[in-house]
Amino acid sequence: GNDIKQILVYDRIGEGIQNFCANNSIDEVYNTKFLFLEGFVKVKLNESISKLANNAITIWNLFIPKPEIPPAIAQNYRQVKIEWTKQLVAQQKQKTERIRKETVLQNAVLDAEREKSITLIQVETELEKQQGMKNITDVQNLMRKLKEENQADIESYMANSKAESNKGLLTDQYIKLELAKSLVNNSKMYFSGADSALGSVLTNILGGRQDGGQ
Repeated sequence: GNDIKQILVYDRIGEGIQNFCANNSIDEVYNTKFLFLEGFVKVKLNESISKLANNAITIWNLFIPKPEIPPAIAQNYRQVKIEWTKQLVAQQKQKTERIRKETVLQNAVLDAEREKSITLIQVETELEKQQGMKNITDVQNLMRKLKEENQADIESYMANSKAESNKGLLTDQYIKLELAKSLVNNSKMYFSGADSALGSVLTNILGGRQDGGQ
């Protein structure tokens, strides 16, 4: 009868609700885990019926409204809820601030890396420019050196050629001819006989010319 239903069903439902509430917080019972309450109680109820009445009754469905909270507990719960909400807000602010600082740090790192890359590129460009200018200077110096060496070789060749040519002209006949030209161009000559240096030269020239004439 009614007593059996009270013992097997209603008391067991109340017991299941108490067990669920005892193992969960008020916020979980009324919010995050309330939808699991019905399933939990139904499992516990069927286990009790199976144990006490050998499956004489089968419970297919249950509707369990949210339990009423006593005023004192409700007031405490509201205060706890407010504090919990404040904590969530504070945690969210901390999380947001941490994310903001991490973002600022990441941006600073990215900016530093970008500046470093730009500086490195500028340094490499300047080094390449200086190396290019050095190469141009080296080429110009080499060309100047080759030009100077070539000019020196030409001048040396001309000097040697002139020396060889002059060497070929230095014969007795050429010397006598040049001396004769010099004597002809002078209107006056003074010498102190055949024993002087000039007289000796003239004697040799004239003597040689007379020998040649004879």
